[in-house]
Amino acid sequence: MDAKKFLQEYRRAKIRIARLEKAISDLSEQSTNVAPVMEGDRVQTSPQPDRIGQVVARVSDLKAELMDARAEALEIMCSVYEVINQVSEPDYQLILQLRYIRCERWKEIAVEMHYEQRSIYYIHRRAVEAVEKILN
Repeated sequence: MDAKKFLQEYRRAKIRIARLEKAISDLSEQSTNVAPVMEGDRVQTSPQPDRIGQVVARVSDLKAELMDARAEALEIMCSVYEVINQVSEPDYQLILQLRYIRCERWKEIAVEMHYEQRSIYYIHRRAVEAVEKILN
């Protein structure tokens, strides 16, 4: 597997978790806004769908999916950490952790490491090459 793709797996897992959390939040909000529809007396009618029940069921399904996604993200993070910790150069380790575990932007990484941003790109490229060697 390509080193950069391997390192980016955790970020993708975190994005999936954020999307699920947003969907749960939106559906939960909608479920509080759903009101029953009152109709006049009818002798015979087909039953109205239980909209609140459907929304609650969907929220429940999404929560289960979220728990699975969090467990998967934790496994991915552990495997990425394992590989990063095998890199011998401490600056390489730090930049990889900041970028791929904490998901920081290049500018923030440069500030934290006290380097120019273009130097961070160079160090990052070398760090990814070191990960490539470990993975192969």
